[in-house]
Amino acid sequence: MKKSLQERKRYISFEVIGNPPDNFEKFIYEEFMKFFGEFGFSKISFKLIEYNSGRGIVKCKRDYKDKVIGFLSIINTPRIKTIKTSGTLKSLRKQR
Repeated sequence: MKKSLQERKRYISFEVIGNPPDNFEKFIYEEFMKFFGEFGFSKISFKLIEYNSGRGIVKCKRDYKDKVIGFLSIINTPRIKTIKTSGTLKSLRKQR
């Protein structure tokens, strides 16, 4: 597939404020499924790229970036604060 025809993606850097659950990856996927459902999950292409020591990066399609940021902000226990969004992982990892 030509590069110009591929779906564009965005990476969102976030920080967990408070005590995260033991299995944060499972927690974030379950919350996402509750909020968007299976259809939304496949349409948005949500994926947790990395998570360690209270900070992480998620990936989604560019058109749904604002919805994913909104989803992250409504999680109350623990609070999740978005830090930065970018089209590349390199620029997000550089800011750490």
